[in-house]
Parts: sequence; structure tokens; C-alpha cells
Amino acid sequence: MPPETLQGQSQMDSEKIILRPIEDTDVDQLHGLLNDSNNQQLVGGSVIPRSRNEVLQWLQAKRSAGDVCQFAIETGGVFCGYVQLVSINRMDGHATLGININRQFQRKGVGRLALQQLHDFARNKLLLRKILLYVRSDNQPAVKLYLDLGYQKAGTLTQHVKTVSGYVGVEIMEFML
Repeated sequence: MPPETLQGQSQMDSEKIILRPIEDTDVDQLHGLLNDSNNQQLVGGSVIPRSRNEVLQWLQAKRSAGDVCQFAIETGGVFCGYVQLVSINRMDGHATLGININRQFQRKGVGRLALQQLHDFARNKLLLRKILLYVRSDNQPAVKLYLDLGYQKAGTLTQHVKTVSGYVGVEIMEFML
């Protein structure tokens, strides 16, 4: 399904979203996503431009890490972004969430559906009991989404991330699977 058909939709059916392993053929899409400085600032990532080769090295490092599960988010054959669990601690049963969605797919229900699928995977396949995340306090759409999904605020790191207009806080949130 081409991206423009999603722009008028406010919600999507879960059948329209799939999580799949990220493949080398996704590198060009990842390159664009990881070099979108506005988006990267909101997800707390690096705003330093990365070459295609650096993105491929980043992907290979994630693949080889024993404590990472990373998935492409796709709808209708179109790459929408990725979701990942990092710092997976099987002994204590928790991991840290990361999600990054192309701007054209934000606020369309893609993130919500991807997270619901990731929750099921974490609970049923990884046998985790809790997911943690860090989100900028000023990223209100993301904070609202996480609260709507049942995440609870566990704390705030005040004036934690430097932006062009000063420092902003970061909310620490957790979700009991």
C-alpha cells in the first residue's frame, strides 16, 4: 500500500502491520530514517549524519548483539520504521524499548499496532515480564500513546537532553507484560 493511502486513516487494522526481521535491503530506508534529524531528536537518537555504510555497520552490530531483538515495521510492503528491544535481561525478565517511525506514518496507528505486536512477542517468545522506555518529556504524542497502552511513569530525568532551545527532561516509563 503506498504511503499516501494511509494519510487519511486515523486507525489501522493489525493485519495491515507486520513486524519482520530487518534485512540488508532495508538499509536505504533506515539510512533516510536515521538521518532525519527532527525525528532523531524526538526519539533521543544521534543527530549526527550517518553514511549508508555506517547505517549498515549499526545494523550488523545490532544483529550480532546477544541482547537485542530488532524488527522492521511494514504495511502493504512499505517500510514504516523499526522497533527494537535492547538490553534484554532474561534473568530478570526485562528489556528496553526503542521505536522509530518515518514521519509520514506517524499518528496513523502504526506505532500502536507495532507496539502491541512487540508486547505479545516479548511476553510469549522472550518470556519477559516488563518493558522499559525513555521518552522526551516534550514528545507529548509519544507520551500519550505509551500511557494509552498502559505504560506507567517510573520517573523523570530533568533537563536531560540538549535541544536547540535548551534542555528537556526524559520520562522513564515501564509496562508490565
